[in-house]
Amino acid sequence: MNQLLVSGKIYMTPELKKKKVAYKGYLLISVFIVCMLVSYYIYGEYQGIQDEKLAKEILDSIVAGSPQDTTMAPTVNDTVVVYLDDNEANISDEDVELIPVDESISFIDPNVEILTPLASQYEAKNGKVYDIVGIVKIPAIDLEYPILSETSEELLKVSVCKFWGPDPNQVGNLCIAGHNYTNTRAFSQLYKLEKGDIIEITDLSGKTLKYEVYSHYIVKSNDTTPTSQITHGKKEVTLITCTNGLKERRIIKALEVEE
Repeated sequence: MNQLLVSGKIYMTPELKKKKVAYKGYLLISVFIVCMLVSYYIYGEYQGIQDEKLAKEILDSIVAGSPQDTTMAPTVNDTVVVYLDDNEANISDEDVELIPVDESISFIDPNVEILTPLASQYEAKNGKVYDIVGIVKIPAIDLEYPILSETSEELLKVSVCKFWGPDPNQVGNLCIAGHNYTNTRAFSQLYKLEKGDIIEITDLSGKTLKYEVYSHYIVKSNDTTPTSQITHGKKEVTLITCTNGLKERRIIKALEVEE
């Protein structure tokens, strides 16, 4: 019986060999690109965590602020009562009586707001100094960040920044810029804000004013009208961040709540 022998070896033409080498090259390049993208993503996440940590350090530092002036506060447990007669020149030791102070009595007027100033600078561990003008807090989206004194790409990675206008809680339109990371960092959650939500701004004196959101809209990236300083003598805050496409800007406007 004749037997037909079939070889299991496939004959590789020069053209197939070239394709095989090319496919291997494409595969190696693809794996390399994927590894690079994954590494870049991991590094970005790590850097984001570090920047968020730095923002928290700055916030904690400036909230501590400068020590409150207590030079006028009583420092002893006795007070001096002087009884004067008609002639002040005749005051003697007998006219002076020391009586214990009732520690339950407060010497602070409850109607007077005591402010603790904020520190205006923070020096990081790497020696870099950050200048701060205040704090922005938005309870509705659980946001609180120090406001850095100027805007740059480097500073925006750390915290929100003063973009234009007066210092916090001054007459005019304080414009604050922040990145949209599409997560919970910086101004990523601004899209959730609605009319009536409250924005709290604390200035370097320690005074906090409330601003109520009255407008929420989108503009083109080259539209500067939201930064206008025509406020008719009122205090206004404008929050600015990018939309996901980077071609537009989300604008949140709020006016001071007059109590």
